[in-house]
Amino acid sequence: MYFITASAGLMIIGHIATIAQTQAHWENGFYLVILFAVFNTSGRMISGFYSDKFGRLKILMAVFIFQL
Repeated sequence: MYFITASAGLMIIGHIATIAQTQAHWENGFYLVILFAVFNTSGRMISGFYSDKFGRLKILMAVFIFQL
């Protein structure tokens, strides 16, 4: 489950600049790549911190429910 959710986020990050250019006609889509990458990194760091504090299974379940 973690592999599927992580790969979905990374696919969006990899293609968001093209999506922004095609659908919104916005040439500065690389700003979205930066923004999504920062949120991706900070989310992993925060969830890692809380998994050490509360347990991996509880945090993974909370992350999956949040994504749902």
